[in-house]
Amino acid sequence: MPESEHVVTFESADLSWDATSPPTLKGINLHIPPGKLVAVVGPVGAGKSSLISAILGEMEKRCGTIMRRVIVVVVVVVVVVVVVVEVVVEVVVVVVEVVVMEVRMLLLGSRL
Repeated sequence: MPESEHVVTFESADLSWDATSPPTLKGINLHIPPGKLVAVVGPVGAGKSSLISAILGEMEKRCGTIMRRVIVVVVVVVVVVVVVVEVVVEVVVVVVEVVVMEVRMLLLGSRL
């Protein structure tokens, strides 16, 4: 898919919380096509919340390229502490299915 068709594109982006602090996120490459459900998962302290903040434009770009073609952003954050991998995978699948159903119901309800 051509770059111009992605709703969010990060190319080699370094981001920080303000112009004077060192980058919190480094070398981020991210391409989100329109209509895709994207999950951000990882261990505590991996930068999930920072990445979501960067996508929403709440962080300072230090270098790289960032393009956002987002009019409405629905962000659902599911934080899972990984203790037992097999159980967590099953729980995450169920949680994601429930969240997708809820988002669909919200979107369909707003069209009525």
